[in-house]
Amino acid sequence: MKRFFIKLFCFILIVSSALIIVPSCDKPIKYSTGLEYTLNDTETGYIVTSLGECEDVDVNIPSTYNNLPVTEISRGAFKDEMKITSVTLPNSVTNIGAFAFINCINLTSITLPNNLTEISRYLFSGCNALESISIPATVTTIGDYAFSKCAKLTSITLPNGLTSLGKAVFSECEGLTEITIPNTVKKIENTTFYRCYALKSVTLSNTLTSIGDTAFWQCTNLETITIPDSVESIGGLAFFGCSKLNNVTIGAGVERLMFMPFKNCNALTTITFVDPSNWYRTTDEKDCYSKLGGEKVNITNELSNFIDYNAEYYWFKSGDINIEDPDWL
Repeated sequence: MKRFFIKLFCFILIVSSALIIVPSCDKPIKYSTGLEYTLNDTETGYIVTSLGECEDVDVNIPSTYNNLPVTEISRGAFKDEMKITSVTLPNSVTNIGAFAFINCINLTSITLPNNLTEISRYLFSGCNALESISIPATVTTIGDYAFSKCAKLTSITLPNGLTSLGKAVFSECEGLTEITIPNTVKKIENTTFYRCYALKSVTLSNTLTSIGDTAFWQCTNLETITIPDSVESIGGLAFFGCSKLNNVTIGAGVERLMFMPFKNCNALTTITFVDPSNWYRTTDEKDCYSKLGGEKVNITNELSNFIDYNAEYYWFKSGDINIEDPDWL
């Protein structure tokens, strides 16, 4: 009988232990307080206007304020706020104004809302501690200088729906090593990758139509580039000072090579033209656009003139204009 009660006691102890409720270890989400807000024009939501009296270095913005959604971060809201190290934005935010995080020099990470459509101009310019960022798939536009001078940014994935990549977006991103341009982007604007010294791998979209002036200026680790057949124009000094560039393929669709696109590319030994026929050179930019005048050349023999400091030529393809007609010359 004694043995029976011992077994019964052990059974009850085991069952009781199983029913003990272990309290959750999850901590409640802590949102930042002291931020400054203003009601939007329609009085349907709030705009964050500044850091205000908030002392957080890890800023976590709530999705609601005074029972209304937080929908916007105003222009320059966190400009020059050097103490901020991270920012989390709620999905209720649909617009972030230009310059909002410019020169936040200690910002290392930011979580963007998942329905954002635009990265405004100068948004993260000068955030030189930012190493990586995830751009939402909904983003279609990245404005001028948006990531300029983000010196520690090593990689970034551009969304497939991106249609507009602004001027100097990644200029002086000295740590950026690779980039793939999605097929929805048609133009690389002026100085887009200016002085991206570490940039070694560039994949251009097969629907790209133009590469702007000084687009890859002094990308000193870039060794090879293939210009797709879809590209029609390569801007002046586009690859200036790419000192390791040694192999270039120019697609069949290229019709204009503006002022010295490969100047000071001293390692360049091979330029392959997919279609080397009907090329002309001129010292007058107007000729290059009108496709009139100029001197017919064997483009494959022009390598030294692409690199020579003193060879100030523009090149153009005759296209459907009969440029050899005496009436044009």
